[in-house]
Amino acid sequence: MIPNMKAFTLIGLALMLVSVPTMSEQIYRWKDANGTVHFGTKPPEAFKGNVDGMEKPNAIGNEKPSTPASNELNTPPAASQNQTKYEEQLRQLDTEKRAACDRALANRKSLLNSHRIQIKQADGTYRMLSHEEKLEQLRDADEAITAYCEGREE
Repeated sequence: MIPNMKAFTLIGLALMLVSVPTMSEQIYRWKDANGTVHFGTKPPEAFKGNVDGMEKPNAIGNEKPSTPASNELNTPPAASQNQTKYEEQLRQLDTEKRAACDRALANRKSLLNSHRIQIKQADGTYRMLSHEEKLEQLRDADEAITAYCEGREE
């Protein structure tokens, strides 16, 4: 059992010695065209965008603040362009939310006004909803109305 302990100790020491040089390297962070954040020890060569240099955490594990790198490959988009994109995304989300609210209100109205409701099954045939299924659909419609119709009059 003792020979195994010596082997493990030697392997552990070797691994620690090998990892020391990599701990002193600069770390770079960049975001690709799809918005994915990447990290690496070298900045990408053919990348057109902003690359930030980051300091490594110290030995205790406290994070040091990241600092911008002086090797900026391309200037970032203007703040007004980012704001315009953000506002367009908000408008799109609002449009989708309104459509979901309209569907939920129509579903609830249909469920309340119709005593017999047919649904189409996967094989193409129709069947009637049971009372319990209709109540479950009403609960789902009410949850959707709560989620999507906030602040909107019915």
